[in-house]
Amino acid sequence: MTSPGGKDNWQSGTISNILTNKKYKGADKCKTPHITKLEQEEYMKRYEGLVSRFEVAKARFNEISEHQQEIKVRREKIEAFLCTLREQDELITEFDERLWHTLVDTVTVFSESNIRFTFKDGSEF
Repeated sequence: MTSPGGKDNWQSGTISNILTNKKYKGADKCKTPHITKLEQEEYMKRYEGLVSRFEVAKARFNEISEHQQEIKVRREKIEAFLCTLREQDELITEFDERLWHTLVDTVTVFSESNIRFTFKDGSEF
């Protein structure tokens, strides 16, 4: 960069005048500010509060993300079931193994008189 006079070298006096000129703001801001113990404690208190809020928000976000994933999986299962129903040509009058597998997730036999059907949507009978 050339000097105001168009020369390649700047005079040391010119540089000194620029650096000490009061019109150039921000020169004092280059100095490291003195932080009191009270200010540091207040900063740490505020920081810890923000960390705590972040942890609560992060936990809630993870909870919501997990719930959304569960809903997505349930939706996919229901869509598969509806697709199978649409493929039926007529009214269902007898056992259809393919329909059974798209509808029922598990069957648990506890005893001869106690059987639990768990459907793909999570409901039980």
